[in-house]
Amino acid sequence: MKPFFCLFFLCLIAGLTAAPAVLRAQSLTARQGNGLYVSGETGEEAIAARYFEWARAAVQEKRFSQAEAFLIRAADYASVSSDLSYLLAVVKKKLFRPERDVLTAARLAMETNRWSEYSRLDALYLEAETLIRMRRYNEAVNALSVLGGGDERAAELRAAAMYWLPDEVAFETAVAE
Repeated sequence: MKPFFCLFFLCLIAGLTAAPAVLRAQSLTARQGNGLYVSGETGEEAIAARYFEWARAAVQEKRFSQAEAFLIRAADYASVSSDLSYLLAVVKKKLFRPERDVLTAARLAMETNRWSEYSRLDALYLEAETLIRMRRYNEAVNALSVLGGGDERAAELRAAAMYWLPDEVAFETAVAE
């Protein structure tokens, strides 16, 4: 019986020392196979990318509640990926969550400023749309002012916000743009 226990513990120790290398290799292979491995990614960036891919797939299949669940779980990684916060804002908008939650997520995405799939401009548009729905028209105009006048979408949003402001001349100027 004693030789059995010795052999058992020897195999157990050998397995424990080899397990981390095997798991790292499997993890790397899985990320490369899913197209999620990017050279130079830290562990947190890779995890954020995984959550983002899961959430984006759920959004594409119109499973918004499941996407929201993925993105809420990924909140710890929002500091390494603006895409997570932006996608959360989009999902919250689709699920008719409170506008302040949409606005918070869009602003967090812009503050983080680490984009790969979306851009700061996407988040800025979503922020302006949300501010208009919240009837905070001056804030929407101010948010869009960083873009200047050359962007068509920004001009549309600016005109929509200015329509509700008392300054008719400013509205007519915005429409003319």
